Amino acid sequence: MLFLPQNCAERGKRPGSAAAGSRMGTLDALVAQITALSGEADLPQLLNQLKSNAQDNVMRQSAGGLLAAVAGLDAAAHSLGCLHLL
Repeated sequence: MLFLPQNCAERGKRPGSAAAGSRMGTLDALVAQITALSGEADLPQLLNQLKSNAQDNVMRQSAGGLLAAVAGLDAAAHSLGCLHLL
């Protein structure tokens, strides 16, 4: 289940924008990690990273930006990451 904020960190700002708060830096790092580890040889490592408690915390703290993060990923190339974020 996705939890979308009633109002973003700052009203009128997109959840995925840098102005939405410093939490997005960690979500950006998670997206970068998904992008970097989406190669066939790195899938077991990506799966282990996605299953970590630290990544769950990032997603909980950045729930308002998850849809924007998924939209920024290529679903064909990063399907495991997209599914995990959703």
